[in-house]
Amino acid sequence: MRRSGWDALFALRRRDGTALIFTTHHMEEAESYAGRVASTNRGRVVACGTPAELEQAVPGRRLGTMSLRH
Repeated sequence: MRRSGWDALFALRRRDGTALIFTTHHMEEAESYAGRVASTNRGRVVACGTPAELEQAVPGRRLGTMSLRH
């Protein structure tokens, strides 16, 4: 059910060419669906970039397991 919901939203995005902002705690979803990812701490953005850029910021760690500090 969850995946079909995301698929429907992203089909609308592709069809209409609009931006889509979504939140998730599931990093696999962020890596799969997002062109850019922002990590927040207490409501403030502490890191922003592509999933690959954020993983490069902390070598040897996957996006879903790394802790970003500012």
